Amino acid sequence: LGTGGALKGARPLLAEEFFFLNGDTLLPIDCRALLPALAPFSALLSAFPSAGPGRSPNLKLGALGRVEGYARSGGAGFTHVDAGAGLFRRAIADHFPSRDVFSLEEDVYPRLIERGLLGAFPAAEDFYDIGTPAGMKRFEEFVRGRGRMLFGSEREQ
Repeated sequence: LGTGGALKGARPLLAEEFFFLNGDTLLPIDCRALLPALAPFSALLSAFPSAGPGRSPNLKLGALGRVEGYARSGGAGFTHVDAGAGLFRRAIADHFPSRDVFSLEEDVYPRLIERGLLGAFPAAEDFYDIGTPAGMKRFEEFVRGRGRMLFGSEREQ
């Protein structure tokens, strides 16, 4: 179904505003902080400055948090990475193609960008992509570190 087709199938269940999260990504974020930033947009993506091995910037940001470009391979002016969390309005479905199998990134985001309806919210913390062995290792290190912070010391294993 692709990311868009799955969302299209869930349309009757969607609230007026809803969070959309990539299943292989953890983004430490205060989701409530996204709510005020959604006001002028149909969709709001979390964005993180592209840094680190294996990361290519795929977002080109403009004034007032507007996304001016979204491309898997990036290009000139692309400075941020889609961090895997977003806040959408149910009206995003008005921009879906008629077919049932489609991609948000390739089929819907360009339509929103063209109309100035896709925004970005800066993620204060880095995100963890657990879709690769290297990403999973980095995530496990994060969890162990967060565990020390939450519990004061490492628990016995």
